[in-house]
Amino acid sequence: MSSLEHGVLRIRDNVRICVAEMVLDNTGRPWMDRRGRPRWRVREQQCGNAVVTRGLDNVVKYVVGTDGPAGDPPTHFAVGTGNTPPVHGNFELESEVFRDMLSGRTHDGSVLAFTYILGTGDANGNTLAEAGLFNDSSGGDLWARVAFATPFAKNALVQVSFTWYIEIDTPGVDT
Repeated sequence: MSSLEHGVLRIRDNVRICVAEMVLDNTGRPWMDRRGRPRWRVREQQCGNAVVTRGLDNVVKYVVGTDGPAGDPPTHFAVGTGNTPPVHGNFELESEVFRDMLSGRTHDGSVLAFTYILGTGDANGNTLAEAGLFNDSSGGDLWARVAFATPFAKNALVQVSFTWYIEIDTPGVDT
């Protein structure tokens, strides 16, 4: 989890990544459980995430109600193959290979959650090492970027769920 103070707001964030890989039997077919459902091997990563400079500006503008491109919330998710650690000056992924609309956006008090399910038919043939949140289907503002602790090969047997948590609070103020 990273933490950054921006004026009177403190932004703390992390990303939870669950990589589910279908288990195959020794003939190469999906291994089924007793109910006839395919079995999945799940690996989870918790990664520090950078809410980048443009994202911080967007958070502030969004919170105070400023409309327009700079105040638009994240609507899209992207993955790439770049492995450079994120920095606050990032404006895009290092090497984007796939982008789609977010699966969901929720909030619970001061915690925002952005979710995406990368399906078995998406971004195949790549070793994925980074992901980001954007406010447009192409270009747009990068809100947050993460480099995975453990990059992974994406193929038709792999489905991945991503959940970004961004917490906004005011330092030194009890609630």
